[in-house]
Amino acid sequence: MGSTETTRPLVQNREGKAAPRRLIAPLTLLPQEALDTYLKRIGYQVCEKLMRVLPFLTIYGGTVALIACVILRYRWGVLMSMMLYSCFMFLSAVELVVGGAWGMIMIWMNIRNDWYSMYLREIVGDTSPKVRRNESAGSPMNLGSGNDSPTMDRIMPPPTREWHGGEIGWNDLLHVVMIPSYKTPMEVLRMALHAVMNYKQCRSNLGVCFAFEEREQEAQGKAAQLAEEYAGEFAFVTATFHPPNLPGHIPGKSSNECWAFQELSKELRSMRGFEPDDPRVIITVIDDDSELHENYFEALSYHYLKASEKDRYTTLFQPPIVHFKNFLTQPILVRNASLFTSLHELACLANPVDCHVAFSSYSLSYILASAVQGWDPDFISEDWHMTAKCKLMTEGRASVKPIFLPLMNYAPEEDDVRPTDFVPAVPETGGLNLYIQQYPTYIQ
Repeated sequence: MGSTETTRPLVQNREGKAAPRRLIAPLTLLPQEALDTYLKRIGYQVCEKLMRVLPFLTIYGGTVALIACVILRYRWGVLMSMMLYSCFMFLSAVELVVGGAWGMIMIWMNIRNDWYSMYLREIVGDTSPKVRRNESAGSPMNLGSGNDSPTMDRIMPPPTREWHGGEIGWNDLLHVVMIPSYKTPMEVLRMALHAVMNYKQCRSNLGVCFAFEEREQEAQGKAAQLAEEYAGEFAFVTATFHPPNLPGHIPGKSSNECWAFQELSKELRSMRGFEPDDPRVIITVIDDDSELHENYFEALSYHYLKASEKDRYTTLFQPPIVHFKNFLTQPILVRNASLFTSLHELACLANPVDCHVAFSSYSLSYILASAVQGWDPDFISEDWHMTAKCKLMTEGRASVKPIFLPLMNYAPEEDDVRPTDFVPAVPETGGLNLYIQQYPTYIQ
């Protein structure tokens, strides 16, 4: 483990107007220091192997034990296994019913929120009456709400590069959306962008970074076409192209994001003037077929600014994912899986004692992403792994918190259920990164 100075305090306080060079000092494990004795190395190997076996035991241990008891005709073991299964199913059903219902209530309440007015009232302390922006005429934000409410619209000046600390305001935040993509139809990408464009300050305070694969022949053309079509609609539109056959890079979403984040960081520093420790930048990762709720970025800004400095930079924000974009055309088995998966995700987010992990699409501070050195290229399940990485490198301080505004995307579907050569295909309607993650060897 690194020295105390490099691991604590995790979030350093500001001194005067000078912004600290490192708001987060992540945990650093150095093998030559942490494993400096024979017993420590043996203990580390035992723990490593146990952690590798534990997921298998958790998922399949009960089934293996039940089969063993049946074969050995150990009746009390069979009874115990069935009792444990019954308890598990009962608790899961309770969580789905109670958590799912509470999650629906939270979504209904959050959809009705006016996040900017809440920010003014609860954070700035401005209690003067405001008119809801979605009820105002003229500007999509709050034009016409009176002289007591500052005018905010889609052509505000972008966040200034010259920022020397102090409190972060609503207009200071820069949202950057990373969209990994591979062989996704242009119509699907446009749908994702149009959903992002619902953010009222997208022209000044939101940038888009497409993460393409270099091995996709149409990637360069797609990037140029999208940049031309949406010029002026966002603060910037850029693209990265993940080279194939890089050492240690497993084809999939995580390696794509690893490369994209490195290239994006270079651009943010050299062309936009944002350092990796700039607390004003928030990274949002979405699948290329995802459609964010129209108020997601306003809610994200509110929750980000409302959080204490201790929690702000160590939080991953998660919207509930619902696989309903192609719900009516999904096969019946996939449709049931989509329904229960979406309900389970919502129930877990609504469960206050659930230790949640990021799933599919999420947001985190640029500081946290930079502190843990971005995404890892040698993993496929990037969302779960990024959560574990952030938790471990911040000594457990990182957490996932919900933003109860739903995000819709596609679920896998095929023309029929008959297997061909077990070569999974990405449907024409999709842009489904799930296939890329699960079957990277079939991606050409």
